[in-house]
Amino acid sequence: IFQNYRITMTERKSNAPIIYVDEQYDVAIEKDVVFCKGTCDTAVENVLGKKPGKEMDLVLDIYRPKRMFEYPLPVVLIIHGGAFVGGSKNEEPIRYTAEFFAKRGWCAITVDYRLLGHTGYAPMWWTDEAQKYMKTLAKPAEIGNEEWEKHIGELTWSHIAAYPSSRDARAALRYVHANAKQLNVDLSRLTVWGESAGALLSVMLAAHHKDDFHGDEKEDPFLKTTNLEAPETISTVINFAGAGNICEILQRHDGKERYSKNMPPMLVYHGTEDHVVLKSWNEKVVEAYKKHSCTCKEVYVKGGHCPWDKVEGKNVLDHAFEFIITQQPMQVVDKKKILESGFQGELHKIICVATNTPLHVQVEGDQLASIRKGSKPADLRFVICENKDTDDWTISSANSGLPLAVDAGDHFLSTRKGLIDAKASHISFARFELVQSGKKDHYRLKCKANGKWVHANLKDFLVR
Repeated sequence: IFQNYRITMTERKSNAPIIYVDEQYDVAIEKDVVFCKGTCDTAVENVLGKKPGKEMDLVLDIYRPKRMFEYPLPVVLIIHGGAFVGGSKNEEPIRYTAEFFAKRGWCAITVDYRLLGHTGYAPMWWTDEAQKYMKTLAKPAEIGNEEWEKHIGELTWSHIAAYPSSRDARAALRYVHANAKQLNVDLSRLTVWGESAGALLSVMLAAHHKDDFHGDEKEDPFLKTTNLEAPETISTVINFAGAGNICEILQRHDGKERYSKNMPPMLVYHGTEDHVVLKSWNEKVVEAYKKHSCTCKEVYVKGGHCPWDKVEGKNVLDHAFEFIITQQPMQVVDKKKILESGFQGELHKIICVATNTPLHVQVEGDQLASIRKGSKPADLRFVICENKDTDDWTISSANSGLPLAVDAGDHFLSTRKGLIDAKASHISFARFELVQSGKKDHYRLKCKANGKWVHANLKDFLVR
């Protein structure tokens, strides 16, 4: 009654992480992780160049899929908007964006940074250049003189506050680099996502010089807490209604252009009737990208300032998702397409040698079994994932996206939502290794969680 099984595998094209088009995982959130300290003071005059006298913790939240991975996850650093006077990582759209990516296989990190009310340190030259820069911005014909003067006045204070905000954004990026191993993130797949003021910071992160916002440690002694030696590389930038104003103020000060051929690919969204951050300001960023032959896709949305629900007929998060996966090689699993059209890409079957049919899962109990003539079990397909650092493998269901587990009886189990929690006393996540048997090219499948051989109620020899 025993059958032999072989695992049919195509050659893996890369060690790229597996991410999902649709929601796949429950999410765990680690709140208010301190990534550095910063100076602050309640006296307004201190924003004009005087030394603040207090310290504050700068914090971020980390959103992860609620399971263990044997490969580092792609990471997205999300920076909120609010004109540098308001906003927070706790706002619902920011939290929703982070959960969107974490549910699909990313580590998502949301950041708080110092705002105008925190009056963090800004040097006098920055204050002067910001004021002069704002006066150079042309008034759109559709905005009245009085309205424009009021708006520019408010934005001037916002841009003065952008100095400590920029320092904090850079510190958050360096924190991710410095703690990549602990966070289990893949720095070659790091996206910076910014909205409004957060998008101004994202553009700055894509184009700044290493010495920007540094050099005044005496006035801001906590700068040394910001992992100053860590890299700040970025793979992709998502720019929602941003601009290059911060880079332009820096250039006014030292005459050095911030844009270069080394800028990461950028997706730009902007409203055609945006009177908060003008569309023409972001168009300068697009022009700079084209000048230096860097990848930039611009999408102009009919309407005002962000956010928008739909872009080019798609949910805006789905739209940005598609851009990211075109710029960063990843194994993308679309369960709907899998169920409709069969196996593709890095998906594999476990095949019975005797019957040349795939293993399926029985309707009762989720146990693997071979297809028997006349039976109609539910179809279950598998993703076999290699750990690039060892010769270990995991086997995950392409239906549920979760790793197969093994119970005390060595039965494969589909770890459907709720199953692990319900039977946690005798089910563990299984890391499987292929162990060669005495017969050439035959392998046994061994569970590394409990050291037992996997039988699936049948003979445990595997032929690769």
